[in-house]
Amino acid sequence: MIVAGRKLLLTAIALSAGLSACSIGGGSGGCKDNPRYQTTEVEAPLKVPSGLQVPESGGELPLPTGPRSAVSAGPGGECLENPPRFFAASGSPAEEGLPLAREAEPIGGVSPGSPGAAGSNQVLISGASVLTNEVASFLNNWANVWSDRNLEEYFTYYASDFAPAGYSSHGEWQETQRERFAIQATTEIVLDSLEVETLPSGDAKAKFVQRFGAAPNYRSVLKEMGLTSGGPRGWLITSERILDVL
Repeated sequence: MIVAGRKLLLTAIALSAGLSACSIGGGSGGCKDNPRYQTTEVEAPLKVPSGLQVPESGGELPLPTGPRSAVSAGPGGECLENPPRFFAASGSPAEEGLPLAREAEPIGGVSPGSPGAAGSNQVLISGASVLTNEVASFLNNWANVWSDRNLEEYFTYYASDFAPAGYSSHGEWQETQRERFAIQATTEIVLDSLEVETLPSGDAKAKFVQRFGAAPNYRSVLKEMGLTSGGPRGWLITSERILDVL
């Protein structure tokens, strides 16, 4: 279904005029109706002459049927444009002409909205898998905490028994990090370099380029991290090592 260009133009004009009128003199007197916006109609499907290719229509959205309210009064009396809904309300039967919105699927066993889902639904790497984007979000947040020198939050990204090579215990590693975090520095993950591998145990291995340090002495390394499910963000770092200095 295709909305005629002329009527889309009328819609845009109506939106602009409605907002302008409200800002000038409609603050306390409520909002005026906008019949041109409310009566926008759906045009018949485009008829393509024989021998010509039918244009792609996968991105079309049908205009909902039934009455539509074009304007309403905001909390301060200002006029707000309210375009019609394109999806039925969550938990209610589908209205005529309105498809049901798809529920967000749990990522890595963590339901959206739960503490472990923070940032897990972000798409940071276009075209990458759900798992890779989930790990990218986790590592990106980890890097931000690192740069903010928020030590206590930084520790929550690691498993309670995390102790990299050269440290006899988790506590010894934490003490060393406390000393290091007293020095201001920043870090970033080169997301385009991220490679994520799922292990038979269900854990994951992430390989990426990390840039860190303080100007002008920045360094870049190729790092590998072992990740396991758990923690407040859905993952915990179980191992960490530098594969190469770049």
